[in-house]
Amino acid sequence: MRSFTTPACFALSVFLLLAASASGETRYVSSEGLAESPFTSWKTAARDIASALDVVDDGDQIVVAPGTYPINRTIVVNRAVTLRSAAGARKTVLDGKGSPRDGWCFDVPSERAIVDGFTITRFGGGVRFSHREGTTAVVRNCVIVRNAGHGIFFNHGGCAKNCTVAYNGGAGLYAYQMGGGGDGPANLILFGNEQGFVRQSANISLHNSCTVDPRFLSDKDFRLRPDSPCIDAGRNEDWMIEAVDAAVRPRIRNKVVDIGAYEFAPDAPVLLPEPDGNVSTAGLTSDEDGWIALAPLVRADRDLQDAGWKWDGHSAAFSSGKPRALVSIPVRIAGSYELQARVTITRAKEVTAIYLPITSTRPIVLGMKGDRGNSESPTATIRLTGLKPEAEPQDSVSIKIGTEYALSCKVLRAGNKVAIEIRRDGHVLFQWAGNVAQVAEQSLMRPATVQLETAYYTTSRFTDLRLRMLSGEAAPLFTK
Repeated sequence: MRSFTTPACFALSVFLLLAASASGETRYVSSEGLAESPFTSWKTAARDIASALDVVDDGDQIVVAPGTYPINRTIVVNRAVTLRSAAGARKTVLDGKGSPRDGWCFDVPSERAIVDGFTITRFGGGVRFSHREGTTAVVRNCVIVRNAGHGIFFNHGGCAKNCTVAYNGGAGLYAYQMGGGGDGPANLILFGNEQGFVRQSANISLHNSCTVDPRFLSDKDFRLRPDSPCIDAGRNEDWMIEAVDAAVRPRIRNKVVDIGAYEFAPDAPVLLPEPDGNVSTAGLTSDEDGWIALAPLVRADRDLQDAGWKWDGHSAAFSSGKPRALVSIPVRIAGSYELQARVTITRAKEVTAIYLPITSTRPIVLGMKGDRGNSESPTATIRLTGLKPEAEPQDSVSIKIGTEYALSCKVLRAGNKVAIEIRRDGHVLFQWAGNVAQVAEQSLMRPATVQLETAYYTTSRFTDLRLRMLSGEAAPLFTK
């Protein structure tokens, strides 16, 4: 479980804005709490949501610290309370550990409860509103994925707003005996579920929701890609004015709310540490350490030029049956960054190359060329070109055909200063320092993007192709 080490600062910086307008008592839940009832501080917080619910009154709220919480029994919300995460659904996961089909995460008989900001996964079902005719309770800003049964179940009442409901074994949304009227479900993503929206004796409709491919960043990261149909396609509502999304960003970012749990935010710090206008994070996904998986982002209709590119979820095979093939990966860079890849050249008549941008028109080229020109070669030689003066190798620069090598390419920028370091299996091959004017201009298919090239019947395979942005300075340039 992720450690929650600074609860006081976290509460002040993230949650107090949300809590300012709330009435009643606030109870806290944290895996590091002392579990001292009535749980009115982070220090004395309950360690599970059910314990906090046992002591609340109508009008109270429960705030849950970030982490992954294993749940072994259904959480019954039978009071008119607001139950919300402090850090959003992205960092607050309720895990049913593979519950049987009838094991719900939440059962909400309360008429006026709010469940806000959780990832709900591996339960028999996500959220059930039960036993109250015409209840106005609501679930919102939640990511409800990969449960055995229904994502959300309305039994006579209930509502859902701005949730992402995907890859569940039942219906994304199931409505039973609802007479219509009142506030309807809105701004939902229902995708990849066994069934979409099922109504049984229910007269309700979805509003401004998405049931086609929403174009998630990946099947594990439910943020939106820049070409998602969900961006700026929702319905604005009053509750959103001070609300945040699943990543604790403003719920409305661009005048019109997005559909689903996440607002699209290409410059958000949650993705990259340099939202300074020099980096476009369009189409990117990142892990907790800031690494961005690149290979899965390649789209045949946009990024390929006479290239054979195959991605199986682990490795990318890249080959050329023509004089030149190029893949442009949709990452625009003009700052400091590090690229890592595990590379195997399986056939080398000519060259496998990685283009690393310095500015929008000035890349450097890390080339791996067959030693005997256009004939088949048992080895290839690595060169770093496009620099004046050219970078001199500091270690052996030959690699064997058919052997996998780990390459690390680091580019640091500070104003016009540039520093570059290339490593192979942890050993420094090249270090170079200069300024932008000393980097040659190259004609590329898509300037300022990471690009891969093969030429003359060369075949390569990349695994663990990834990138992260850096905030380092170019001076001091490197420490050997």
